[in-house]
Amino acid sequence: MKENPYFENAKQNYIKVEKLYKLGKAKHTSTKYRFLAPAVKRQSEQYLYEAENPKRKYWKFNRGSLVFVEFGVNVGGELSNNHWAIVLDKTDSPYKKTLTVIPITSKENDNTVPLQEIIGQQSFKYIDKEFAKLEQKITEENTSSEEFQLTISNLKEVIDYYGKYLKQSFAKCDSLQTISKDRILKKNPLDPVGKIKVSPETLDAINAKVKELYF
Repeated sequence: MKENPYFENAKQNYIKVEKLYKLGKAKHTSTKYRFLAPAVKRQSEQYLYEAENPKRKYWKFNRGSLVFVEFGVNVGGELSNNHWAIVLDKTDSPYKKTLTVIPITSKENDNTVPLQEIIGQQSFKYIDKEFAKLEQKITEENTSSEEFQLTISNLKEVIDYYGKYLKQSFAKCDSLQTISKDRILKKNPLDPVGKIKVSPETLDAINAKVKELYF
């Protein structure tokens, strides 16, 4: 089969952009180009997975759930890179492929709403519960098992990771968007992504700001 020339053209364009960024000659001031190569690779893998696999079930999320989203590298001022986000959908199901979310930022401005919750603290509450479950299962026989050691490793990974998210954050209410659930990332099976939530009060404040901005 003859190769499509558009793919080669796209490859050369990506290479040129990366060179401009590394040489400090890129006119766009965002750091998004730093992540261009892995973002393009990840996107191509998602296309391939969709092409080779039948329809599948997805995670189900509640309104207010906190999820970590790979927004990718996008055009112009569109949101790029990985960010936390808040699920806005009132209803969801394993057969629904998309979610409407509001991204989270560390920077406050007129279009943001402060979160009452600190992401790291919310995560540690969930992790503490998982650790308590683990303590109940500990016996001399199973502490050396491969499954037990993997669980300990997973817990350590998420504890180290969420230690980075102990500062105030803000809902970026001017960046409301719909995403594929395939963009949601998890470190490992014990990652509390999607299982921790913002409060009803935070959601009410977000609703008020969205109405102010769009209606």
